Amino acid sequence: MYRRSTGKLTFVSNNLHQIDVKITLSIKNRNYVGSIFGRSLYAATDPIYMIQLIHILGDDYAVWDKVSTVQYKRPAFSDAFATF
Repeated sequence: MYRRSTGKLTFVSNNLHQIDVKITLSIKNRNYVGSIFGRSLYAATDPIYMIQLIHILGDDYAVWDKVSTVQYKRPAFSDAFATF
């Protein structure tokens, strides 16, 4: 998913309490109007919270990503950044 979406982890704290992601606008994820395709934004950010919770909560909890929604604020016509 990261190859196609061009998402890259730019920072991961030792305890996984902070993770920064950068999604670079490129020919791989550009849509017809020139913004980052929404599913590329979603694919680059979707697994982060689940991975954080798995590591933070430990083996006593079963973490499963069952449902997710996205509310886009505006099109991304340049690189996009997310901090978890």
